[in-house]
Amino acid sequence: MPVRQLPEQVVNRIAAGEVLAPLVPGRGSLRLEGDRISGWADGVQFLDRARQILLVSEGRAALLEIESPLPAQRERVRVKAAEAVEAELVPMQSGVPQWRLTLESSPAPEIIELQPGRETQALTRLRTSLAAWATGAGAQAIELAVAYAKEREQFGHPIGSYQSVQNRLVDAAIQVEQGRMLVHRAAALIDTGSGEAEPMAVLARHQARKAFVQATRAAMLTFGGYAFTVDFDIQLYFLRAKEAQLAFEPRSLWAAVPGFR
Repeated sequence: MPVRQLPEQVVNRIAAGEVLAPLVPGRGSLRLEGDRISGWADGVQFLDRARQILLVSEGRAALLEIESPLPAQRERVRVKAAEAVEAELVPMQSGVPQWRLTLESSPAPEIIELQPGRETQALTRLRTSLAAWATGAGAQAIELAVAYAKEREQFGHPIGSYQSVQNRLVDAAIQVEQGRMLVHRAAALIDTGSGEAEPMAVLARHQARKAFVQATRAAMLTFGGYAFTVDFDIQLYFLRAKEAQLAFEPRSLWAAVPGFR
């Protein structure tokens, strides 16, 4: 089977909005031997909408075609049009469906040779994008809490007038802004092609997900018991934050960042 660069037709399909289900970095163990793939992968999303699965291993990528998107209600199903691939639906509290893939010498109909360094560049951009998403979501959670604190009254005063509420939200906002600064720095280094972009993106991702959790926790405490009801969206932010904290890649990778050893 010829090994080549990313085909133009695949790029065009992705650019046109076709959904691709990528392997989550660090959450699996795959072996690409010739044109066969074996191993497992956790945290795979979008299989209920995607028509292709993107697997990356040892500087090469493989695209597996899916005959039709998978149902998000069944626990385990064989992936049509992808031989020897089993997908198990993993229930998530956040409501976002994820699958665990098991491959047993599955044939890869299309293998893509990645240019040297391109995989690292892609992961750097992905980490920076996820960090930007987390800081934005954390800031929105704080805004929801501030708006509620201005309306909710206790003992004849808005709860936002009490320092205990203010301090908690301010501390969370500081963490979010620190994450935002790291995101901007990582993005700037990516634009200049600096070799420092990768560790900066890792730092940004680490700070952003930590700040996202702190922001949603502070917001939940501000809402009190109402935070656990479906009448307010803040509970969705909290669930997404916990998922973001645990997903994407093992925590051990942060040890590779200068200053975190």
